Amino acid sequence: MALPHAPTLAMVVRVILHHLPLKFQRSRLNGPRQSLLILLAIIQSGVDRIGVRSARLEVMKRLDTALGWSVDHVPSTSAVCRALRKLKPALLETLLSVAKDEVTKSYGKTLLIHGHRVVAIDGCRINAKRTSVLAGWLGLPKQAGKRKAQQPQALVVVARCIVTGIVLAQEIVSHSGSERDCARRLMSSLSGLGPLLVLLDRGFPARDLIGLMHELRIKFIVRMCGGKRTWRELRDLAVGSAKDVAVPMKIRSGLGRWCTTAMRMILSDQISSGRPKSDRTPERMILVTNLNGRYWNTQRVIAMYHRRWDIETTFREDKRLLGATRSRSTTQDGFRTELLALQIYRIIMALIAAQVVADARDVSGGMTHGPFAAPQRS
Repeated sequence: MALPHAPTLAMVVRVILHHLPLKFQRSRLNGPRQSLLILLAIIQSGVDRIGVRSARLEVMKRLDTALGWSVDHVPSTSAVCRALRKLKPALLETLLSVAKDEVTKSYGKTLLIHGHRVVAIDGCRINAKRTSVLAGWLGLPKQAGKRKAQQPQALVVVARCIVTGIVLAQEIVSHSGSERDCARRLMSSLSGLGPLLVLLDRGFPARDLIGLMHELRIKFIVRMCGGKRTWRELRDLAVGSAKDVAVPMKIRSGLGRWCTTAMRMILSDQISSGRPKSDRTPERMILVTNLNGRYWNTQRVIAMYHRRWDIETTFREDKRLLGATRSRSTTQDGFRTELLALQIYRIIMALIAAQVVADARDVSGGMTHGPFAAPQRS
């Protein structure tokens, strides 16, 4: 049974690849364009369930029409493997920059929430193959009894658009890396995307990170830890009855200078259990934000922060697509390629969703613009 969206998937990839500044001189049976589509389909099918070799053969059977293959001219499994190795991270990163622009054009004004692109930043850990190359790059986490595990593990911190679900920026570091340090680097790359509203969970708040967002004029909603870990400016207010108050907070700029600026502290009415890794003491949710204005009332800020949970569900879906939270690659480039291809897969799904909405608005008309329009060559 063929994949229902295979022709659409192939069409979107061709349109995006049309904008690449790369020209392949020779026409091959299994060229870079087909290789990318195969890689996306392999990720979507979950190869670890049936094995890599049989999964690639199954993908070729399902997508032969979309790829333009005939029954007598289907590449061998080894040819597919060689072609996939040519998909270097640099090629996919170039494609990502073009694909993200296509998503922005397709969603238009619906991409923004009150003039801001809402972004959630969080990290997850992904297991890698047991190779010396990946172990030296990612490191081995410690197990019980201070023993090192044999499984290399990467910390992947991403900035994901809440509306579309696509990854806008990504950092891959060792398992012992810092999510805060990754978030600082992501902020600089995100600042050029226009007005942003960043959602951060507990564990991220740091005075220099908040100071960096303040310098870059990025709006944010940050959840703070409760109990003894609450910042001293918030301790007395966190146990009071106030729900939305202005608090002078001390932050540090990128140059190491300290300053005091006014922030809003918002407490939720509902009392729930604390952090899963702690004693689960019931506590109220503490949010700190620099959002102001009549639009951003207390309940709207709380409701907006709750949308941060979307990044957790997408992490779970991404891990399933990678195959039981484990990468199949044995090299550093291959590991990055898998994650970049997963980003492209998400972008294609977002473009298909945008097309569905566009078709619902104009069922009878033809498509003359947008991500599915025929490329116009000069």
